[in-house]
Amino acid sequence: TAVACCALALYEPHIASKACEKLVDVQHENGAWGAFPQIEGVVPHESVVGKPISLTNDITCHVLEALEQNNKSGLASFKKGISYLLETQEQDGHWETTWWNSNIYATTEIALLMHRNGYANPAFRAMNWLGKRDESLNSVEYALLIMAFSEFPDYSNNLDWAVHRLSEHYSLEHFTSTFDSVYFCGCIDCKIYNLSLIVSSLHKLFTTHDTPNP
Repeated sequence: TAVACCALALYEPHIASKACEKLVDVQHENGAWGAFPQIEGVVPHESVVGKPISLTNDITCHVLEALEQNNKSGLASFKKGISYLLETQEQDGHWETTWWNSNIYATTEIALLMHRNGYANPAFRAMNWLGKRDESLNSVEYALLIMAFSEFPDYSNNLDWAVHRLSEHYSLEHFTSTFDSVYFCGCIDCKIYNLSLIVSSLHKLFTTHDTPNP
């Protein structure tokens, strides 16, 4: 619902706004949102009769993004949600991810949310944690890092590194038809994606050119 609200904000603002109101109704008392509320009825005649029990950083972030996209960041619910995320940030700067297999996901999304809304300190703590990721990652993790580093000029070197590693990853795996590959195409800026392919192609061209003929 949160992601649908973001998608509909420009095209069906009335529907998106009504859906945001429903999201506010199922906010937990501590400011968080979670998955799987108790629902009765059948779409489109259904209603939420119980709030979600499983509270997560990622879903809370996505609901706050929906409220933000629909000009509702002035609501008390928005500020309460931000407070929840500030409380759940780990000491080293990252946020735990529930709905995917890497903490880079929640940390990137929440860092950008914090940055857009003027919470500089938690955003930079998160960016410092992201800047230390030098292990072998997958295409989505590299895409998320590129998305994050692109918004912070101080991390231009990290951006170069992430684009380079992404191009290497592409040359080895070519983004086969998997969930990760589909998500990669959705989360990364098109221009940077094109740049990574250009860099990869040039690398192959020069490598082939420099290899002596047998």
